Amino acid sequence: MIELVKGVERVSRKKNVPFKAFESSKQKGNYTRIMDDMQTSPAWRALKGTSVKVYIYMKRKYRGTTPENISLTYNEASKIVNRNTFINCICDLIVCGFIEITREGGKTRNCNIFKFSDQWKYYPQNEYILPSYKKDYKKTSYKKNFKNKE
Repeated sequence: MIELVKGVERVSRKKNVPFKAFESSKQKGNYTRIMDDMQTSPAWRALKGTSVKVYIYMKRKYRGTTPENISLTYNEASKIVNRNTFINCICDLIVCGFIEITREGGKTRNCNIFKFSDQWKYYPQNEYILPSYKKDYKKTSYKKNFKNKE
């Protein structure tokens, strides 16, 4: 909708449309953005259901200010998955390029800090190499180590 205000064209914002009954139990509230191209990507299809659940939980914590400062403790994650599943989910998200670890807190008894990554766009070509994470998750620091599949 275009309005004329004192001889200047101005585009007015759309009205707030309330959520549908099947979308939310409230008429107004927050929502989590996950774009269609991400959901149809090979990386998204490679994720397990619990990994998607953990990713959505992490996205809920992000409110548009700092995408490189997302923390998720074991206690928080235990609300949605158990500890071993959480470790596997984090590793899946790293391998598929959705998150990266910016700070490992295991040795200092702090929580890990993650950041969202756009490497999922290049998933089939560049796959993140993890060490054997089931045994060495607490001992290993993750550095960017991509292998090219050609």
